[in-house]
Amino acid sequence: MFFIYVYFLFGYFREHKSRILFSLLGISLGIALYTSTEINSYKAEKSLKDPLFGFSQKSITGRFLSKDELNGNSEYILQKIYDHTPEDLELDPILSRSGTTKDQNYTPFVVFGKDLISASVSNFFTTSQKIEPQQNIKLKSEIFISTPLYSKVFENTNTIYVEICNQSLLLDKQNINIIESPGNFLLFDLRKLQSICNAEGKLDMILLVSKTPLTPEQEKNITKISNDYGFIYESKETIEERTSKALGSLKLNLTIVSLVSVLISFFMVANSFSGLYVSRKKEFGILLSLGVSRRTNFFLFLAQGLVLGLLGGIIGAGLGYFFTKLNLFHITNTLASASDIQSYTDIPIRIYLSAMLISGIGSIGSATFNAYKTYKILPIEFLREKEVQLDSHRSTVLNHKFFLLGFGLILLGYFVSLLDSPKQILPGLVGVGMVILGFVMLNLWSLQRLIPIVVNKFEKFQSFVFPNIGLREIAEESWKHALTSSTIMLSVSLVLTLTALTDSYRSSLIKWAEIENTEDFSILNPQKLNSGLPGVPIEFFETIKKESSFAKIEPFLIKPKFGVNSGLFTLNVLKFESKYNKDELIVSDNFCYLEKLCVGDDLLIPIETGEMIPMRIQATKEHFFSERGTILMDYSLYQKHFQLKELNSVRVHFDNRKSFQESKSLLQSYLKDTELKEISRSELIDLYLEGMDQVFSVLSSLKGTAIVISLLAIITSLIHYIKEKSILLAGLRAIGMDSRQGFSLLLTQSSFLLMFGSMFGILNSFVLSPIVVYGINRNAFGWNLEFNYPFTLLFLLSLSLPLIAFLVSVFPFYHFKSLKIARELSHE
Repeated sequence: MFFIYVYFLFGYFREHKSRILFSLLGISLGIALYTSTEINSYKAEKSLKDPLFGFSQKSITGRFLSKDELNGNSEYILQKIYDHTPEDLELDPILSRSGTTKDQNYTPFVVFGKDLISASVSNFFTTSQKIEPQQNIKLKSEIFISTPLYSKVFENTNTIYVEICNQSLLLDKQNINIIESPGNFLLFDLRKLQSICNAEGKLDMILLVSKTPLTPEQEKNITKISNDYGFIYESKETIEERTSKALGSLKLNLTIVSLVSVLISFFMVANSFSGLYVSRKKEFGILLSLGVSRRTNFFLFLAQGLVLGLLGGIIGAGLGYFFTKLNLFHITNTLASASDIQSYTDIPIRIYLSAMLISGIGSIGSATFNAYKTYKILPIEFLREKEVQLDSHRSTVLNHKFFLLGFGLILLGYFVSLLDSPKQILPGLVGVGMVILGFVMLNLWSLQRLIPIVVNKFEKFQSFVFPNIGLREIAEESWKHALTSSTIMLSVSLVLTLTALTDSYRSSLIKWAEIENTEDFSILNPQKLNSGLPGVPIEFFETIKKESSFAKIEPFLIKPKFGVNSGLFTLNVLKFESKYNKDELIVSDNFCYLEKLCVGDDLLIPIETGEMIPMRIQATKEHFFSERGTILMDYSLYQKHFQLKELNSVRVHFDNRKSFQESKSLLQSYLKDTELKEISRSELIDLYLEGMDQVFSVLSSLKGTAIVISLLAIITSLIHYIKEKSILLAGLRAIGMDSRQGFSLLLTQSSFLLMFGSMFGILNSFVLSPIVVYGINRNAFGWNLEFNYPFTLLFLLSLSLPLIAFLVSVFPFYHFKSLKIARELSHE
């Protein structure tokens, strides 16, 4: 039995290399897309979580976080914690600050100060220099740098200036220690960094290191101590939950899209298995005649799916990893920068295993229907003639109940997808799945009814003999070709739907930005722009706001990681309009929707004194600054509770009584001898759009992959047709069919399937686009977008279909030309 399986599987693979190659390529691309998306999601989460633990490799159970995030709090708390915690609990005090390089790239990084004297660096990290405790080894310097940051900043230079705590430091490539760790950071001895930052005796966080978790009583004691000394205690689980929630919406959106792309690839594979069944059914009949059971045939066919799935999963997982190296499917948002994400190279094996599991299960599922048909084969059937007609007769003609069932699934899926379910993936997946299944059913039902009509029309024209043969072949195997058409439908629908999403967001963002940003110019520090750090000194704002020649001067501050209610959100500090209470907050609509905290609710805001101040939400407003939700605070309220040294920008409104050029010249006079720069309102909106393009850039790669998979499906279908009908085609060539007529046969099939699949793809996108914009996007990001369907892309797609049909017919035509008439007819 083992030899039957080996011969049956690998014998076919050896004889039909093109079919297997395209099937594997389709599976691999779908799985590669899923794998690369999951890898980048994991990297994004790690890049957000690791700095919260100081990139420590120890067994962290929790941490104390200073309530004064600008200056830190007294390290006196260390003694108190020692007195109330187990002896095996290790405390790791850390001072954490931000820094940037002072070159043209202005690369942002994190700076840590750790106790490197009483503890070895090798206890914190894996270093390129082995450092043992209690050994007096002379290091190059007191500065350590992570490998990714070292590679980036010293790529073309031996020295570079960096800015830390408003101090300029020179780093020498030959006089620095390299730490083999992901992330972009510098490490100093704690006392050294305290001295640089004028933070003597201050700490930002204290890591609790223990192999055993704290008891509830111990957590209670240290929580009280932390509150008494200006710190907040957070368990490891709390921190991980917060970071997971921060990126959860983006991951949810991309997971749904990547799984739809995987589904497209499995529709293609199901089509391949239909062709596989037709080409091998005689072999199954022979095996039955030799005594092999029908159950063995069933599992033999499934084994083909399993082998293809595992091979495709392995190749796809490898391609997915390769794609992440090329940043084809990289994830960017307001928390996870691309440079930090790219610094991670270690990927958990569970991602690859899940990819191969999906590939295996999907391939087996794609093969199940044809495996069942194999199970129903009877040996007597192969003693009869005209098996093609017999199979065609057995193909079920679908009735109107099938149509009604498909239509009902579409309606039900539409309403399920639009249910309000913030941060939930299940309703969106179920709804999209029902809509897709419903359209696949309508596709099959419509194909069975439309193709005979088209065939009858073509029979009236004598010059369309060979195209009519191609259409008749589609009619005889409508189930198989419906799978090819469904693959095209899903790809076209995915492209149009994702384009509708990005166009809707772009138009909504532009509209919002034009309303929110009425200033003529914004003043910012270009050196800090990429890092997201504030860079406009508060002294500059206080000086320029006294200038009476300007109509209005407004401050603007962004804090992208503002911790509220166990979550990380974006805080915008600005001057409220007169109609708002300056002692209360405004939140974005998506914050209200996702967090269920709206008008009348209180938020507990951590202020620098260590207290948690309740602040009431007075209003909500549409805001597209953050996909996690935005909190807006008045500038005067922020000054009451927080120290303010720098702003992200200063908004300048010109006085209409003065000429524009005169006002601009006056503004530029204030910027002389500073690092600051003015940008116009249109340039600011372009920055917003650039950020949006970075967040949604992964969707462009997803759309491209879907198109490639659908084209592979058509090519595979045509190759299957040539192999299965080789005797018929050889006979037609023998009686005088030339190459032009043969190509017209293939071109007719590809054109019909492309146009039919595209037509249903367009209809499908009309249903899925509102679902994605108003359902999935709403539940993932909480945004109310202005719907914008890509009719221009639809027009261009329609014009390109003839060219696409011609191109996908070229490779199958090569197989057609290579048919040996004598060899094929000798089988008859």
